[in-house]
Amino acid sequence: MSRGAVIAVALVIAGVVLLAVSLALPQAEEQRTITRETLVMLDERGTVLGNPDAPVWVYKWDDVLCPFCAYLWYSLGDYFRELVNQGKIKLVILSLPVHYTVGDDYLYAQYSMHCVDKDKLMDFLDDVFVPLAVKSFGLEKRPIPHMELYERGDIEEASFARYVASLYVDQCDVEYDVEGDFNIARQLFGERVGTPALIIYNTRTDRYVAVIGARIDVIRSTIDEFLGETQ
Repeated sequence: MSRGAVIAVALVIAGVVLLAVSLALPQAEEQRTITRETLVMLDERGTVLGNPDAPVWVYKWDDVLCPFCAYLWYSLGDYFRELVNQGKIKLVILSLPVHYTVGDDYLYAQYSMHCVDKDKLMDFLDDVFVPLAVKSFGLEKRPIPHMELYERGDIEEASFARYVASLYVDQCDVEYDVEGDFNIARQLFGERVGTPALIIYNTRTDRYVAVIGARIDVIRSTIDEFLGETQ
């Protein structure tokens, strides 16, 4: 077996192991410590997509180098897009820069999420996350631009993320508030917060569920349940 093949197999195995660890996290639990007012304030720190008066709000913290964020978007990106377009959810994308020590390319790509035009943000997430998910977990390839560039392996992940950001943003002057982003996330999720992290809120019943990890079934079933309660 060639050295490249060995590396590819190792990456797939590592991805599977990491996914298993993520799915082994405790189940999401309903809590009562987050208020509607707190969530509304978060709108100013993130990018709001969809109907601001939608019955269900989804707050999603991402990291552009996070393989579990990539897996979540690979699995539910089209689902989120459909619900946003139908006006059923308000989707708020927020930054949690877990890999902040990687360097400038990473930080620029991370905070560029807040400079991308709203109409193109989900395309940006496709371009960043789908190649990362395919590489990390051996998932089926999708016709995403730049997939071949990523697969060649001659560009670092942070540099790839910055390259994608440069296709959507000429210049991003958003302040890199790493400490502030972590402080807010810890207040909401606890000290062990990681990415992806989500808060799903039912505006009609004032109930919410907080989720840490790529818990696809929990996230989708909670949104579907909350939407059913608002009909």
